[in-house]
Amino acid sequence: MAKKMVFLAVIVIGIGILAYAYTAYSKSQAAMDWPTTPGKVLSSKVDSYLSRSSSSRTSKRMYRPEVSFQYTINNQTYTSGKVSFGSYSSDSSGSARRIVNKYPANKQVTVYFDPSDPATAILEPGKTGGIWIPFVVGGMFVLVGLLGIFGKQKSA
Repeated sequence: MAKKMVFLAVIVIGIGILAYAYTAYSKSQAAMDWPTTPGKVLSSKVDSYLSRSSSSRTSKRMYRPEVSFQYTINNQTYTSGKVSFGSYSSDSSGSARRIVNKYPANKQVTVYFDPSDPATAILEPGKTGGIWIPFVVGGMFVLVGLLGIFGKQKSA
């Protein structure tokens, strides 16, 4: 019974990850219909950091773009650092470098903002980038949990 509870917990975690992924994907798609406003890139750089795997003792250098931009809605100035809802780190600096090169400091940009929450804004609506990763991870959790609960049980 305790084993089934562990697998049930794995399923619940997987469902949570899938819900997060679906929310991010839906928001990314909805952002294509958000109103726009002019903005300006304040800073743009590639950030790197060491990521240690929980299953090994090795570290891997990871890269992510850091783009900060400013925009004004109804005389209120906002700052955001989110290029898209699908931006994730990578062990290759190339994808981060491409985004940083696309949005250099002082560049004038079109900002898509959430009309119900103008503090939420992005530069690239509809982009899904690494958004598929949580779908895969969540699906694997659910699958492992289901196999653990309903898979063939070995008799002792």
